[in-house]
Amino acid sequence: TPFNYTLLVEAGEFHGREGDESRGDTYLRRAIELEPTLANAYQILAGNLLRRGMGREAHGVALAGLAQAGTDQRLWALVSESYLLKGDLPAAVRAREAAIGADPSSHDQWTRLADILEEMGHTDRAEVARKRAARLAETGVGRSATVAKGGMR
Repeated sequence: TPFNYTLLVEAGEFHGREGDESRGDTYLRRAIELEPTLANAYQILAGNLLRRGMGREAHGVALAGLAQAGTDQRLWALVSESYLLKGDLPAAVRAREAAIGADPSSHDQWTRLADILEEMGHTDRAEVARKRAARLAETGVGRSATVAKGGMR
């Protein structure tokens, strides 16, 4: 089904998860060609590239997704993670703030922002972000899938 966006995305995600990155990337890139204004394939492809340590490539895919699909919380989060991979913490904060701008109710985005700010030594700002995340967690809204749930790289 070379013209079915959903199946191409699912196949790309499956093959990437199973370790056949090349095949997964091919399916995801084909999905992007078919529906360049949908964010999902960009998100998965950029996430797969980040997991393989290919930050520059992931950054490019996420930015292309933002240009084509418009503002998207997950794509901004992936841009942030690509900056973290290369050690550019100020840029990672700016991109994470853009992710929050796309969805201010995202507990996960506020938590990740706090982690980055703490790593930079901005403890006061990190505490403000953590308190915001805690308030959102109490209400039970704003949970999203964040690319990196572990510590700083």
